[in-house]
Amino acid sequence: GHIIGKVLFCLFCLMLFVACSSDDTAEAHYQRGRQLSSENRSADAMREFLLAADAGDAPQVSAKAVSELGHLSLNQHDLGQARLYFEQAWQQASALHDLPLMVLALRDLGRCSRAGGDAGAALQCFARADSLLTAAGADTLRTYVYPEYISLLLGEGRGDAARRLVRLLPVDRRSGPSCLVAGKFYAEQGRYDSAQYYLRRCLETDNVSSRASAAMYLSEMAADGAEWERAFGYALECA
Repeated sequence: GHIIGKVLFCLFCLMLFVACSSDDTAEAHYQRGRQLSSENRSADAMREFLLAADAGDAPQVSAKAVSELGHLSLNQHDLGQARLYFEQAWQQASALHDLPLMVLALRDLGRCSRAGGDAGAALQCFARADSLLTAAGADTLRTYVYPEYISLLLGEGRGDAARRLVRLLPVDRRSGPSCLVAGKFYAEQGRYDSAQYYLRRCLETDNVSSRASAAMYLSEMAADGAEWERAFGYALECA
């Protein structure tokens, strides 16, 4: 009995080691894929993400890897393949009951529909994502969904719906896209003091793309007011 117990314990340890090793390997492939993607080595990144996505013992890592494959496909304008990956990511996230992954998968499906010119389908995806995060009280996720949702609503002439989302948008120094969208929204509404407030806050964030856009809008607003020195300063900031 004592020997059998030792054998069973060793088998348990072996199974645990294999499971952990598999999960670590999936995470390692995923992280390498992220690094390669940031270096614009798309083909190499895809290989790493595919390896991570095939890891059956790391379902959450697999779902994230599938989502990244969708992003790479979307960047390459392969909308059909991107949609397949995003739908797979949604199914995996739903099976895991992982709210952040579910919300982001719906956002990505909305992006895909928007890129394909189907604004109606895009709005439905963003509305579903909004319903999920609102029901769960997941306010921090609004930052990842609302900037594009607001932009889509404004493009469809639904200013009132966009205004409601702007008021709910968590705007802080960590989120360049949120500050930028809020600033652009208020500028389009003719509320220039509010627009300048959010655009200036955007300049304090870490998101370089958002900072550049905010500086451009501030430069244009200063030029409209004949504040040439300020406009030139913002133009330099943008450059």
